[in-house]
Amino acid sequence: MKKIFTFITALLFVCLLSPGNNTSFCFYQDVEPADLYYTEIKALHDNNLLPDDTNYNSDSFITLLELYEIIFHYAKTPDPDHVDIPYSNIDDTDIDANTIQQAINYGFLTPTKGQTFNKDKLVSKHHALSLLFESFGIGYPLFFDTTNFPFIDVSVSSYYGPLAMKTAEIGILEEDNPLLFKAAKRITKGEIAHYLYLLKDYEPALTPISIQIETSSIGSNFSSTEKELIENDNFKLMLTVWSRLQENYLYSEDLDEDELILGAINGLVEKVNDPYTDFQDGEEATVILESLNNEYEGVGMIVDETDDGIIVVSPFKDSPAEQAGLEPGDIIIEVDNISTVGQSIEEVVSNIRGPADTKVVIKVQRNNQELTFSVIRQTINFDSVNTEIITHNNKKVGYIELVNFGDNTAYAFKQAALDLASNSVDGVIVDVRNNPGGYLDIAIDIIKNFIPEGESAAAVKLVYSGGFSETLTTTGNGNLSNYEIVVLINEGSASASEILAGALRDLKDATLIGTTSFGKGSVQQMEMLSNNSILKYTISEWLTPNGTEINEIGITPDIIIENTSETTDSQLNRALNEF
Repeated sequence: MKKIFTFITALLFVCLLSPGNNTSFCFYQDVEPADLYYTEIKALHDNNLLPDDTNYNSDSFITLLELYEIIFHYAKTPDPDHVDIPYSNIDDTDIDANTIQQAINYGFLTPTKGQTFNKDKLVSKHHALSLLFESFGIGYPLFFDTTNFPFIDVSVSSYYGPLAMKTAEIGILEEDNPLLFKAAKRITKGEIAHYLYLLKDYEPALTPISIQIETSSIGSNFSSTEKELIENDNFKLMLTVWSRLQENYLYSEDLDEDELILGAINGLVEKVNDPYTDFQDGEEATVILESLNNEYEGVGMIVDETDDGIIVVSPFKDSPAEQAGLEPGDIIIEVDNISTVGQSIEEVVSNIRGPADTKVVIKVQRNNQELTFSVIRQTINFDSVNTEIITHNNKKVGYIELVNFGDNTAYAFKQAALDLASNSVDGVIVDVRNNPGGYLDIAIDIIKNFIPEGESAAAVKLVYSGGFSETLTTTGNGNLSNYEIVVLINEGSASASEILAGALRDLKDATLIGTTSFGKGSVQQMEMLSNNSILKYTISEWLTPNGTEINEIGITPDIIIENTSETTDSQLNRALNEF
């Protein structure tokens, strides 16, 4: 990727006049002095380093396309000489074609013919920082002085370690807790302005960091944890086995070293005995990420690994899985007549997924029955937020269904909340039934809609190893703060769904209706490793704002009611009667 930023020192006028009409493009109408990043946004805008527009939408999550637009405006890059967009869903006359072509020209995008480009894809913190650092020509060496490494949620020797260290050096730290790097969090447009403001005046340390690498048995380039491993007798035993296989095994020429090493890593992770900690290599890594996208080919359900086997957490609404009759709690025992016993969750998912319009046969155990379902795979394309206004007992009740907590969910929820508020509804039902969860920060961002504007509230409490804990707070926008809230949950409501339901009960005295939720009260960190594999591991347990534990317990609703009819939604009807 080319370095495209040059530092601009000339000041420009705050307002620019349009020729012939004296119309001025002044500061953004929606950025008030109370905005957390007001100073940074104002300074960048006054120097013409941010795009001219009526609004900036500081608290909205930034999309990849918006990030490209801000970068190219900041750098004053010229329009491309020609446009030849290779994406199948965007033609050369698209309103954003110039930006996409620039992204290709500068190496931000390396598409192949026929690929699609998602304009609404949100940007994670580590992706945004990597992009900005490369644009500014700021490097981050693999070897650095780890003495003052400040973060507790990122390993100093991990893929993110060097990036995190450079981030700390620049002064880009989380406002609520500087000890957390939060590599996977979604970034707002306000945060991007904050990053740009700090990067604009950043100068690297004059004295480069010097690393002394010893040539003794254990060099100083190893962390203390790594040294303990190397000194462990069983690790030495593994090296002995490795040497014997390489040197003396009859068929040693057939051994694949990479496969052996990856097998050892998988064995290491399996022995952790945590169903939410796993390692996925190469193409398998997409299994973790696709569940948070809104389009893929398969049957449309979330599965999980438990002591009972691979179970269905929830089929998506109107998905092939739901239409075929699969239900939360079903234990998958066969896929296409192949037993799932001994298979990893990745293997089971890989066998279930496949091209659209092909068939997969899934056998499950439901209570004491074995049931077989023939499911036609389809392209799963869904909205993560669905909303409507239901008239009941002469009242207008706002209904918001959350399908998952993915990339675009917080923005879509905010728009739905504003729409319901503008229609003066009498109350709001939030439906997270069969919602398997997703990103923690998305759940926290949704909670702000229920908090009075400008007020801070605890959203969730995290408890880490060693007893360290923190409370994650959110600042309200007031969109739904004045309404009575009812939440629908069931056994398919997990993770972020439970965070939202627990917070609304504690903070808003919301009434929970349905059946006891799944009980996933832990938080996982995802790290993209050097060979595009992903390590997902549990870093904390979470509690509701009032300190209630739900892990392996679930949340028991205030009103317990099951849906026993295929034609009547008894839980929704009961919720409507609350208003």
